[in-house]
Amino acid sequence: MPEIIIDMPANFKYVPGVRVLVARVSQAFGFNDQEACQIETIVDELCNNAIEHGSREESQMVRINCKIENEDLEIVVIDSGTRKSFDLEKTIAGKLKLMEQEEQEGRVGERRGRGLVIVKKMSDHLSVDLSDQKTAIRVRKRKAGSL
Repeated sequence: MPEIIIDMPANFKYVPGVRVLVARVSQAFGFNDQEACQIETIVDELCNNAIEHGSREESQMVRINCKIENEDLEIVVIDSGTRKSFDLEKTIAGKLKLMEQEEQEGRVGERRGRGLVIVKKMSDHLSVDLSDQKTAIRVRKRKAGSL
């Protein structure tokens, strides 16, 4: 099972290179262009969130771990942010409700904070693992046509 581990400083300037690298590697292992674009977006959102909400200082690191096994790509983004609790489903449901309300009021695109909603829609699995020392967001993306 091929695995790539990237440790990058918590600085937004590194994110474009990392997201392109992961997308290109996914294509090399059979993901189509549309899937690679989605993977690039997923990595972008997760890395930006890790920097904004977790590892906030450039001296801290963000780890991106990518594993390809059979028809799946697993991406885990780990930052040094700590939270006592985080209810992923409740957060996504709240964001979706806000997005619907904004759409009804004609205010589409005015608010930030849609990253996890986007990631959830583009992936086959999304979960959050919390500890006293880190936050890990795990995403699984399956190749099109796979069971």
